Amino acid sequence: MPTSPLKAVAVFCLVAGGACLLHAGAAESKSSAEIRFNRDIRPVLSRHCFACHGPDARKRKAKLRLDVREDAISAGAIAPGDLEGSEMIRRLDCEDPDELMPPKKDGIEPLTSEQKDLLNRWVAEGAVYEPHWAWVAPVAPEVPKPDAPESFPIRSELDAFVLAGIREKGWEPAAPATREEWLRRVTIDLTGLPPTVEEIDSFLADQKEGAYERVVDGLLGTVAHAERLACDWLDVARYGDTYGRHED
Repeated sequence: MPTSPLKAVAVFCLVAGGACLLHAGAAESKSSAEIRFNRDIRPVLSRHCFACHGPDARKRKAKLRLDVREDAISAGAIAPGDLEGSEMIRRLDCEDPDELMPPKKDGIEPLTSEQKDLLNRWVAEGAVYEPHWAWVAPVAPEVPKPDAPESFPIRSELDAFVLAGIREKGWEPAAPATREEWLRRVTIDLTGLPPTVEEIDSFLADQKEGAYERVVDGLLGTVAHAERLACDWLDVARYGDTYGRHED
């Protein structure tokens, strides 16, 4: 049955309007989120500023470093909490081409309005820096000690974190999996295939200690497990079972 032009236009308007509302909601959520230096600010400075005002002393201009908070503040480029007193902020929208940063003549991409807004908010909130994650020594978190029900005994620190995370969401742990359920889950996880009837019968008949470990060890040694691990790389390589004469 043919669709009337008016109906088609109405459907298009509804879809377009919904997309606009979703985009606006996402933008509003992003603009109100807490600003993190490593996530939000460092990528902007690295792409637009660090080439001339970063860690490379040979290429540094005006003896200004923006990658080190103390240097940026002492040079007057950043005044935490004071937009008008921050030279960097002033130069982002400067009308004088000789003072505009980043300069157009250097071939560096100009900042978008969203990036400028991020920098403004960051400085207004105190211009807090964060060390690069690669130089932060990992710190072991404190292991939680939740009250464990009989259905979820804590056998390791990982169990404690899992149970604490479940409780934070107001949930309770599910009942333990049956042997059949566990075998199906672990077999699909490691091979991508469900267990065969013979494998199920063999596991159910094995009541000796270490039965679970033996299943995992056996699956790790299968060709199916190797194929499972290779699938992602084969997808990246766009592999196809053809003679090279077909459209893959």
